[in-house]
Amino acid sequence: MSKVKFGLSNVYYAIATIAANGSASYGTPVRIPGAVSLSMDPVGDAVNFYADNVTYFKNTPNAGYEGTLEIALVPDSFRKDVLGDIEDSNGVLTENANAAAVSFALMFQFEGDTDATRHVIYNCSAARPSVASATKEESIEVQTEELSLTAGTIYIPALDTDVTKAKAKKTDAPYTNWFSSVYQAAGVSFAVNESTVEIAEGTFKVIAFTGNSGAVSAASSNSDVVASVSGNQVSISVDEDASAGATVTLTDEASHTATITVTLPA
Repeated sequence: MSKVKFGLSNVYYAIATIAANGSASYGTPVRIPGAVSLSMDPVGDAVNFYADNVTYFKNTPNAGYEGTLEIALVPDSFRKDVLGDIEDSNGVLTENANAAAVSFALMFQFEGDTDATRHVIYNCSAARPSVASATKEESIEVQTEELSLTAGTIYIPALDTDVTKAKAKKTDAPYTNWFSSVYQAAGVSFAVNESTVEIAEGTFKVIAFTGNSGAVSAASSNSDVVASVSGNQVSISVDEDASAGATVTLTDEASHTATITVTLPA
């Protein structure tokens, strides 16, 4: 497990096309050389509702991130693709005062992270960097440039939710080709081996499940049908006086669900 993060490397951007439903498709990632530092702070004020002299409800909404990317020099490709600069026939870049905001994914890696974790922030926008320099003195002090970034959310159809970022460790399958294209989550694989079972009154059955995220809890729609979880199995017992079946719902720590329909013999 990673304890510290340092050594920013492998910074890429990929132009995003946002669909009407909030999902996104992306162009081929383009490298930003000369990465120095990245600082992104979460956005979203905590909401506290008080009742009965206690904190009755508490929530911190995820409104994305804000921060800065410091690099040696903003590359011309980024100025044209994201900031909207225009390159004329003489190769001169001209800043376009009417350029529309362009969304992009930002991809990067923390080299000093013990897992060398690779990240993507899905829906970024960037403001123009400041124009600054300094006179040459006896020693040269390198002048870097900073991009002010704002990151919102995108909708991932496979997960049916809005997301802001994702990350992958060396042991994750998408890691090797992380910078070849923008990764978007696949569907959740949480499932039971049997979704419909017949259990006689006064007996029980054990059913395995896979693909869950963290611990799993079980709930039954009928008190005569009791379900309990141990490891990656759920044990379902039916009371000897039961007159009807039930739906057993399994829920993991990420709120993914899988259901089992329990029926009684005819």
